[in-house]
Amino acid sequence: MVATNPRSIVELGHSSDGHLSNSLLLIRSLLEIRKSLLSRIDIPLSFVVFLKCLGLENHAYCYRHLKENFSSFLSKHNTRGNKGKENALQFLDSIAYARLEHDYNVSMFELRKYNDTFAKWVEENEPEHWAMSKFPKQRWDKMTTNLAESFNAWLRNERYHSICTFLMEHMAKLGSMLVKHKEESNNWKGCIGPKFEEKVQQKIAKGEVYPVTPFMNGIFGVSIGTIFLNVDIMKRTCTCRGWKMLGIPCEHVAVVILSIGQNVVDFVQDWYKFPMQELIYSGSFFGIETHDMPMVANDGLV
Repeated sequence: MVATNPRSIVELGHSSDGHLSNSLLLIRSLLEIRKSLLSRIDIPLSFVVFLKCLGLENHAYCYRHLKENFSSFLSKHNTRGNKGKENALQFLDSIAYARLEHDYNVSMFELRKYNDTFAKWVEENEPEHWAMSKFPKQRWDKMTTNLAESFNAWLRNERYHSICTFLMEHMAKLGSMLVKHKEESNNWKGCIGPKFEEKVQQKIAKGEVYPVTPFMNGIFGVSIGTIFLNVDIMKRTCTCRGWKMLGIPCEHVAVVILSIGQNVVDFVQDWYKFPMQELIYSGSFFGIETHDMPMVANDGLV
């Protein structure tokens, strides 16, 4: 006997030993997951099954979209004008990008002090799926889907053209961008660009108040109140993993480097420095010669 219940989408089969085999428990769990997700967005059941197979703990939310939702939430509440909304979004950034549980708690405390309703929104929107210190899996600092969306925006107009026209226009834009970046790097005053120089200075300013304890073989301890972190200069690692992720010394590493009388810029990864940038842009870039190629109109006709 086989019976199908369209409401529960469960098929019951009668086995030879008289027992019923069914997937009711699995379907119920999937529908419960879908119910919880549907409170935010309409997600197909097939995608929920996919998440169930991989494990929901592996599902990271795009922070850019979450931030847009928070911004919409702020617009519906009194945020003390545009400046108040900007401050609340900065609090959310500090919560999302905090690498340590300690930093997350400090940022949450500041947001709660600023507005308790905003802090409750953060807690109710599953920070374990988007906050860097809460997400248990390796995320490699990929907090958003901006890369794909940026490429899509880059080709916003070209994507509607024929393949041939699309390719030519894309190569023209790419060539212009490479020339611009090469010219900008030639104007650098130091061995790294001005934007990254500013980031290094921010790390130095933030870390200069932390006490440093030297240990053996290039290992140092950094104290942040009652929190203690380890920095390994030789292996280029820090407890917060910021140095490894970005290639730029974090504030904990910066204060250690200064304590041993070294220049923080010297510990920035080589791919940020001028010699590597010069090597990247040293290749030749040729366009496609079309003097003997049939012309294709936008309607696809030759």
